[in-house]
Amino acid sequence: MPIPKNDRILVEPIVEEQKGLFTPEAADRPKPGKVIAISRKVEESGETHVGEIVLYHKNAGTEVSVDGRPHLLMREADLLLGFTN
Repeated sequence: MPIPKNDRILVEPIVEEQKGLFTPEAADRPKPGKVIAISRKVEESGETHVGEIVLYHKNAGTEVSVDGRPHLLMREADLLLGFTN
């Protein structure tokens, strides 16, 4: 598993099933994801942990492929909310 640098985290988006009609409000909602890897700097802060479910803004991060699956590489500050296990 790659290790992010600086204050970055690697998030695997959680795909939500689309039901019904597409609405603009749904497009602007925060997106959920699971933290897959964190940088040493983030680990030292102790605020974000691997395995944590998080919400992030729909435009946050840079799309990357890890093991053929889509992930997002983003700054820890781009997280809006976290849910620990």
